[in-house]
Amino acid sequence: MFLEKKTNSKSIFRNEKMETIEAEKYKAHQQKSLEIISNKIKTELIAELASKTSISRKYISSMKKENLDKLNIDELNNILENSTDPLEIQSLLSYEKLEALKDFKKSEQERFYNELQNRVNRVFNEQFKDDRKVIPMIKLRVVDKKYVSTGFKAALLTIWNPSEDVADILNKSTEGQCCTFHHISTNGFMNGELQLSANKNTRFDFQGYNDEYVKRDVVNFKSILSGTFLPLFGELDFVGIVVSNVNKNNAYNEIYVSDKEMNIISILFRGNIKEYGYDDMMYPGSIISGVNIQFKGFNNLSSIPKLYNTEQSLFTKNPKTDYILKKFDEYKMFMKKPENRDFLVCCQTKLNEICNGHGETTTLNNEQCLNKSKNALHRSYGELPVTVVRTSNTSQSEFSPAQKRIKMLNSYGKTPPLNIVHTKPPDKKLMGQFKTPTRL
Repeated sequence: MFLEKKTNSKSIFRNEKMETIEAEKYKAHQQKSLEIISNKIKTELIAELASKTSISRKYISSMKKENLDKLNIDELNNILENSTDPLEIQSLLSYEKLEALKDFKKSEQERFYNELQNRVNRVFNEQFKDDRKVIPMIKLRVVDKKYVSTGFKAALLTIWNPSEDVADILNKSTEGQCCTFHHISTNGFMNGELQLSANKNTRFDFQGYNDEYVKRDVVNFKSILSGTFLPLFGELDFVGIVVSNVNKNNAYNEIYVSDKEMNIISILFRGNIKEYGYDDMMYPGSIISGVNIQFKGFNNLSSIPKLYNTEQSLFTKNPKTDYILKKFDEYKMFMKKPENRDFLVCCQTKLNEICNGHGETTTLNNEQCLNKSKNALHRSYGELPVTVVRTSNTSQSEFSPAQKRIKMLNSYGKTPPLNIVHTKPPDKKLMGQFKTPTRL
């Protein structure tokens, strides 16, 4: 990861892909500014030289060969530059004079471009004196060794500007590596998680691997819709099929992703998705994988679970890790099957029904939607419900949070009638007007 400190005291965190995009944008801006500065100064420099070497045409036309022989190279060059017919002047000069003029023009041209470069560099450096201040960093989620099998009591360790040796070891290492950290400083809590920071005195003592750590896995969309989903560290990894184009809201860009059973989730990107470099892969029908995607809990106002992109998130169409690659290949094979050629259309139809908020929604019949036999569909999707689901709000699954609460409340039965509460009438003395006490 990278941290950029802006001149307005603002700091921005970026992952490696975002930083690459930002660095390219900054270089393109610098190159464009350099061209503008160069053209402007070149025009000014040419105007300066023209004002110094201006000679009247009447004087040039009156020049004779005897007079030309008496002039030095600088004066001859000025006459040629201002003459309407330089060839006529050159015909009056000797071979030695012409060769001397050629060498003089070459040296003048070199002097011109040296002066141009010096002026351009001076203006450019002044304009970009506050260059980008980018600090590389590595963020690690660490767990005490005795909690390695559960992942509880984890902390987030930030290593600022790591050395090449440390960065090389950490980039090549995998999760589960044991390490003892010496001279670590604490920075309080953020989002309920302890923040640790490495400094110049921090020492890393790597001690091999522990295979008992909590391993990553691809999350099933149906488990997200269960209403009791609580991922470790509030993050998850997934593989899915993009259902919609980017939906641009005021603060967020949103896309919808489905699994093979048409369970749909939403992914939100703060700002424009182009800033993250994912716009080229987020189109309907593309299969994507996401790592370190944040889950903040359920929103009762929406039947579609919402996930959030952070600076630690990573999306790709070409995963490398084995646990994601296996699931990714399954999705690719799934979409290539002829019986699933209408799968994307079915997902988009279901998404439209959910977004329109119909009170009565029929779960899509896979036989009608995909136009294949029931056996073929069951091999593709597994056992999917085809019954009518009636809820006050359109839901994706019979295990939605709203339906679970309704089912739980119905199990309690009807509420008993309230008993009449008999109260004793108040004393009449207490109901009288207030009288000021008599002074003694």
